[in-house]
Amino acid sequence: KIKIDLLGKEVELKLSTKEYKISEIKWLLKYKSLEIANRIIKNIASALNIKLTDSLLRNINKQLYMRKKHIKELAMAGHEIGNHSHTHQAFCSLSKKELLTEISLSKEIIKNITGNEKQVFAYPYGGLNSFNDFTNDFIKKNNFSCCFTNTGFTNDNTTFLIHRTDINTLNLNK
Repeated sequence: KIKIDLLGKEVELKLSTKEYKISEIKWLLKYKSLEIANRIIKNIASALNIKLTDSLLRNINKQLYMRKKHIKELAMAGHEIGNHSHTHQAFCSLSKKELLTEISLSKEIIKNITGNEKQVFAYPYGGLNSFNDFTNDFIKKNNFSCCFTNTGFTNDNTTFLIHRTDINTLNLNK
């Protein structure tokens, strides 16, 4: 067992095997920005008395996220690669300029990898504070085919507020 500071909250991890350590750490880092993920990795390394070099940190990051080649392989196999913003920030906390950058930059990156101009979009976090009329209009006007949210409702009049299930709310133990 180790205790770590998880962004201001002390958390106890029960790490019994190497495989469990890796899966537990990946779970902790899921949906976190790279900056936050790196802070968590550093806290875990410190708690485990592991000297964390920049090279080791880069290697860990490479194992956590899909690379361009993986995205390209999926797209070539017929999977639709959607857009979810560049750094997964809550849109309600961003200026219009930051918001446009989040959406435009990620769209351009995906287009450059897959060649697909038209993409689907899912709002980060997906709740009511994840979008507003400005973001919804921007998505509509910038060649996205549809947009998903997890607000609990679907607006039948638009393909830009389609309900999606937040995987974090699923009970997988049933």
